[in-house]
Amino acid sequence: MHEEFNRSHLLELLGSGNLTVKFTKISTGELRTMYCTRNPDTIAKHEGSVPSSSFEERDATNGIVRVFDLEAKGWRSFNVSTIQELYVDTKPVANSVVFSE
Repeated sequence: MHEEFNRSHLLELLGSGNLTVKFTKISTGELRTMYCTRNPDTIAKHEGSVPSSSFEERDATNGIVRVFDLEAKGWRSFNVSTIQELYVDTKPVANSVVFSE
């Protein structure tokens, strides 16, 4: 499956539900898997706060997406260009993902 996504579509998916994201960590080249969300209701159950808009503006220019890791119970980030696969509640959304600006 091959599908083109942009950052805003990814943020929309993360804001409305939980995703499993497989991505390559830039600093090590390691393939990571993270179960995450940006859904405020889900985050409130675990932590209670969301990143400020100043983070969003800086991150958008660098291709970074901040998410709440539901397994580690904390905020993490990844670069959208390193995503290999996306799943919504274990259903494939895309693999061999190509992100556009």
